[in-house]
Amino acid sequence: MSKKSRKQRERKRAKVGEKAPNSELLLKKQKTNEARTQSLTYLDSWAEHKENKSSPKVVDESNPGWKFQKSKQVWLLKNMYHLEKLPAKHFKVMVNYIETMQGESKTRVIAEAKTYL
Repeated sequence: MSKKSRKQRERKRAKVGEKAPNSELLLKKQKTNEARTQSLTYLDSWAEHKENKSSPKVVDESNPGWKFQKSKQVWLLKNMYHLEKLPAKHFKVMVNYIETMQGESKTRVIAEAKTYL
């Protein structure tokens, strides 16, 4: 192997190494944005389900309704104090959501909120 080809390979490896973190960062941002969107949609569907529960039942075949999803709840609870992640209009719905929660999660959220007072 000549020195020239070895240097070329090293440059190529360096370029690949530089691109990888950027692509990983981009992929991570996309996943974060996707998780945010899905969690906010989950919260909106919960609010809609709550409204429909109090009014006469309207059966919609295309929309099966709200279903509890632990991963969405965890994301919402972790990010509920970050205004850029959970806008103010969703925070109001989140407060109502917390009121309906049960068990240890609700107790933990209330205790955490008291520390901010």
